[in-house]
Amino acid sequence: MTTYKARIEALAAKADFSPRAAYLLKNFFLDLTTQEEQDELDLWMNESEANGEMFDLLIDVNADGTGAGTIALLHKLGREKTKKKFKFHKGFWIGILVILGVSTLDHFLPKHPIASFFSGGKEIRDFGFFDITVETGEDTKQIWLYDSTLVELLPHSKIVYPPQFYPHSREIELTGAAKFTVAKWKGEPFRVVTGKVWMTCPEGVFTLQQEKDLSRGTISAGTGVVTVGYTRRESWIIEPGEKGHFANGEVKIDRP
Repeated sequence: MTTYKARIEALAAKADFSPRAAYLLKNFFLDLTTQEEQDELDLWMNESEANGEMFDLLIDVNADGTGAGTIALLHKLGREKTKKKFKFHKGFWIGILVILGVSTLDHFLPKHPIASFFSGGKEIRDFGFFDITVETGEDTKQIWLYDSTLVELLPHSKIVYPPQFYPHSREIELTGAAKFTVAKWKGEPFRVVTGKVWMTCPEGVFTLQQEKDLSRGTISAGTGVVTVGYTRRESWIIEPGEKGHFANGEVKIDRP
């Protein structure tokens, strides 16, 4: 019986052996099954090869009559399956709650350090569903942002920005060219993302002009200091009166 028991336990691990299946099998060997339960058991046996093998093995074990050991074993295996299923669901939902908690915390932290760590140091762009998009044709448009920053959006350009800023985030997305008059603001410096390049300025005036594919461009610093980079570890500082030319993961600075 020990050999049979080990084989039954091994097959139960492979089979679709639920508490319901254990109940049906116990009733079958005790001659208590109804016709509906017998039909359900037949379906279960044909669902997989392991199910059928387990049933045949139980028939062999109980060829000379159903023993108490079989009923106890079926009860035990059904209970173990229930515990494993419960542990899986409990662990799954705990994991989901932990991820949601960490994501929520990271959203309100300056520069989103957790998301940045898992992205290999790359900057995290965070644009939402309610962001505003403005595009220009042949003419320049002036846009006042929530923090009183003025954007002169040059022809054939596009800007995406949130309806308001928060201390931990003051970020917009630009395609094309624009002149920025950045207002002083509590919290993070003003931040522009374009293609794979980002630039920040606490306060001052700077102009960005770039090619259509966003891979190359020029930043001209007016009255403010501008930091330009590709990741947190790859950045350059452009002083007032200087120009920075970005391309191929580098920034070259022209100093007067």
